[in-house]
Amino acid sequence: MNTKNIRQFPLKRLSVAFAMMLITATAWAENVNLSTVKINTTLNDGDVVTGTLDVANYPVQITIADGAKVTLSDVTLNGVDDGSYKWAGITCAGNATILLADGTTNTVKGFFNDYPGIFVPSGKTLTITVPDGAAGTGKLNVSSNGHGPGIGGVYYTSSCGNITIEDGVIHATGGTYAAGIGGGAEAYCGNITISGGVVTAQGGDYAAGIGAGQDAGCGIITISGGEVTAQGGTYAAGIGTGGNTDEHPYCSHIVISGGTVNATGGNYGAGIGAGKKGWCGDITISGGNVTASSSGGVGIGGGQQAGCGDIRISGGTVTASGGNNYVAIGASTNN
Repeated sequence: MNTKNIRQFPLKRLSVAFAMMLITATAWAENVNLSTVKINTTLNDGDVVTGTLDVANYPVQITIADGAKVTLSDVTLNGVDDGSYKWAGITCAGNATILLADGTTNTVKGFFNDYPGIFVPSGKTLTITVPDGAAGTGKLNVSSNGHGPGIGGVYYTSSCGNITIEDGVIHATGGTYAAGIGGGAEAYCGNITISGGVVTAQGGDYAAGIGAGQDAGCGIITISGGEVTAQGGTYAAGIGTGGNTDEHPYCSHIVISGGTVNATGGNYGAGIGAGKKGWCGDITISGGNVTASSSGGVGIGGGQQAGCGDIRISGGTVTASGGNNYVAIGASTNN
């Protein structure tokens, strides 16, 4: 019996198996240059994305695989507003993480106008942050082509999941009736959490900068750090609910414990709280530097014909001002 061969044979098999494991583990991570992409493409965990998508000739769908973490590094993806292309600029298939590479500017715009710049499916979570050790200078400019949020759900048809921003420089613009970050018209949005970065969000008419779209709702909005600037559209809050035409928009609760927050409501909408005919849950501020104002509504609380839960301020520096004879903090006194 040749014991030498018996010992070597398993080692050879082990070496081959180990090599195959290495190949399998690394094969999925790629550098994806959008300028070369001509078919619908799914980004996988570890992918680094660069370049400009040729939407004029190849208006394809870009999807992030469920559970994947991808890096954007000087990406330009300006979707085409055409009913033949009913998808977002980037579609998250499930939970996803987007990393913004330092020193890069990334622009993402949705395709057909009902769709957002970045779509987050209901019940899932998108996290936007930066690579480990990065300075946080990577930029993301994200918008729709008409009626969708910058980051969130689809106009009227699809609610969105949770949105978490940890770092980076993000500028999100909502289309008409859609939030900059959050829901579209009549489409629910999950929780929105911001713990760092520089975040600017502009809502469309009847939609919050951060929160709910027109006649829609959102979950808990939590801000614990970063620099946050939110502007609501007409009748909407800067942070909170959109405005109403048919149904009562709402948001669960708003919790601010840190960071620098500047929130401005549109006409008849609160800076922080509810838009016209909306309802906001409790508003709790325990830290941070918070400025809330409205040109024609309350600073913090309920907008015109709107209401909110308890308003609790226990810390931080808070400056609130109402416009057009509205109170600075509290429910609307004008109908």
